[in-house]
Formats: sequence, structure tokens, C-alpha cells
Amino acid sequence: MKPIYFLLLLSFVFSASYGQQPLYYRQTITIDTSTNKEELLDRARLWFTSNFTSSKEVIQVADRQYGELVCRGVIPYSSNVFEQSSATKGQISFDVKIYFKTGRYKYEFTNFRHEGIGGYEYFSGAEDNKYPPTSFGLLTTDTLIPKERFNRAIDYKWQNKVWNDLKMVAGLRCYELVELLKKQMLLPAPARKENW
Repeated sequence: MKPIYFLLLLSFVFSASYGQQPLYYRQTITIDTSTNKEELLDRARLWFTSNFTSSKEVIQVADRQYGELVCRGVIPYSSNVFEQSSATKGQISFDVKIYFKTGRYKYEFTNFRHEGIGGYEYFSGAEDNKYPPTSFGLLTTDTLIPKERFNRAIDYKWQNKVWNDLKMVAGLRCYELVELLKKQMLLPAPARKENW
């Protein structure tokens, strides 16, 4: 009988950890098979410089030899959940990794993290009360905010609304960026001028 309980416990732990998978978007795309990885990297760099304009958004790695581009992006966030929205105002940072081989590339958008920089005040009688910014941290594929990150001082339903709004905002921005990347990857990069 004990082995059955052990197997049930093990399956529960596995399913709980599986459900808390970080939010990600990834796809491998094949294009013209004669296009080498260096050319594809140049095209992706143009995409990045055209679409990532904040000083917080940077290229961290651009390796022509291995065919790899690693970038850091930021999505400004203003909550669509109006109740207490100023407390969650902030940003969603994320990583973009693009790998290149001749005729194809693979992109990954990962590590989405919400950081609240807002906060709000309210007045109750003669007292001024301030709430600090509310951050949700690493976004996962869970439909409900993970229990270990649930803040008992804040309404659970409200936290779930914001949690899903954060993922929707991140998903919409990633969809937009991916469509722009696909278009850019079909256009030849300008010739590199080594002598200037």
C-alpha cells in the first residue's frame, strides 16, 4: 500500500512543478537555404535596433561564429485591471535568444519578469496610507498566480486578474515582435563596409 501512496505523491509533485513552467515563446523558422548564419544574424540585429529603443534594452551577445544573438527587452506595463492599477505600473523585462544556422533560425522569448515601480496612496480619516509597488516576478504558464507568490494582504481574485493581464500584455508584444522579425529576416541586410 505504501508504494501506491509514494507514486501518487510523486505524480502530484511532478504535475505541480510542470504547471509552474516559465512563460516562453519559441519557434524554428526555415527560409532560403542559401542564406548563411552570418547574414541572418545581421538581419536580426537590424530588427533589434529598429524595435528595441529603450536604454534598458541591449544586445548582450552577438556571436557570428556560433550564430547566436542574445538580447534584453522591456515592455512598459500599465495595468488593464483598473482597481489599484497604479501599484502594478512598471515593466516586464524579458530575454530574446535567436540562434542561426544556414537557411533557418530559432527564436526564444523567455524569462518574463514583472517589476512594479508604481504605488499609491489613499486617505482614511486623518491618516495617510501608502501602498508600495506590487511586483509579480517571474511569469509562468499557470492560469492562477502560484500559491507561494500569493500575497495574503491583497485580494486573491485581483491578483489573478493582474497575473493574467501581465501574460496577455507580454504575449501581445511578443506576437508583434515576432511578426516584425519574420518580415526583417526575409530582407537582405545592407552590405558591411569594413573600410571606412
